[in-house]
Amino acid sequence: MDLFNGLLLAPQIDAAFDRGFMTIDDAGRVIVSNLLGPAPRQILGLDKPLRVHRLDDKHRAFPAWHREHIFRRTAGLPKAPVGDTFACRSD
Repeated sequence: MDLFNGLLLAPQIDAAFDRGFMTIDDAGRVIVSNLLGPAPRQILGLDKPLRVHRLDDKHRAFPAWHREHIFRRTAGLPKAPVGDTFACRSD
């Protein structure tokens, strides 16, 4: 287990992350999949800009892997497994 492979998220953000409906870029910005419509975004609190704060360089490989293997950019991608979490707050 790697200390840098996980940060704390609110439960609804964690669920969206685990299922590939959102991810985090190298600057810590939350990216929401275009598969998640306006109403679900609002319900989950993903309808406004979010950013991971205190993202250490040692964390960056893990969100990069998530973007490549879990994040759902388009329809037809496999269901994402439960994964690690990241700390977010609204900017």
